[in-house]
Amino acid sequence: MSNELPDRPKIVTRPKSLPGNGEIFVNAVKSRVAVGNNVAKDASGSSETLAPGVTVRRDAALIFYKVIEGDTLSGIKQKLSKIPEFAYLRTLPAVGLRSFNIPPKVLQLGKFIPLPPKESPMKNLDESTFVENCRAALLEMKQNKIYGPAVKDLLLKISEREVLAMMLALAKVECGGDIAQFATFRYEKSHHVFSYSVFHVLMEGAGLKARKNLNMSLGQTEYPKNAAKLFLAFLIEKSKGKLAGRLPLAGNYENFATFYNGRNWPKSNPHYPLRLKKYYEQALKLIKA
Repeated sequence: MSNELPDRPKIVTRPKSLPGNGEIFVNAVKSRVAVGNNVAKDASGSSETLAPGVTVRRDAALIFYKVIEGDTLSGIKQKLSKIPEFAYLRTLPAVGLRSFNIPPKVLQLGKFIPLPPKESPMKNLDESTFVENCRAALLEMKQNKIYGPAVKDLLLKISEREVLAMMLALAKVECGGDIAQFATFRYEKSHHVFSYSVFHVLMEGAGLKARKNLNMSLGQTEYPKNAAKLFLAFLIEKSKGKLAGRLPLAGNYENFATFYNGRNWPKSNPHYPLRLKKYYEQALKLIKA
């Protein structure tokens, strides 16, 4: 795997005044490949000490903080908020979906944890724009040497519209109905690892393999097109290359919930299939045939 990451992805945007025209903005960021389950091991080539007891690593859309002796989430928030770059943390709760989104007991000496971003690439992203990024991701994944054959097989079974609707529905159900509302990373207690992107892809097993195969850093998963590519690659890895056999989503909501979230969803998230059905049907109406 190359040590160099691709530039920041193109985010397809549709200006409100010109809803029919796509405008692409590119802002290049060079960083190194993230390694490991939870953090970017070398996001920018080296760590950066901003103040006594404050060491960070920058990785595309995310910044990671190195835990030191005696740290608590409230303490981390307090000392970081004294630095102008992180003053916004003052207004955030110590923990929660809009904040660190990790339990206090997760803090481990010497480990890096993701900080709540001031402005996520998902912020203010409407559903139509998100779908356009998913469409661009799908097009690129068809040409991917590793995942292209499985994507093409999938599109022989179901339409592009159904795939895009599935992607939007999964993103919404994973993010509580609003893809631009909360932090996209989350510590998964049952797995003891973080999940990343709007799809909450676990950084272990199939998810970690998918990210490495795409040569993508943790911070790059925050961008909508990259998130969509990671999601597709994760599904293909998880299904052992037979994703087409898991779809279409319509009429298969409970089975897909088990496939995506495991067998414990009836206890941990009993309404998951109903929400998936609701968002999928809404997405089909949004996306033109």
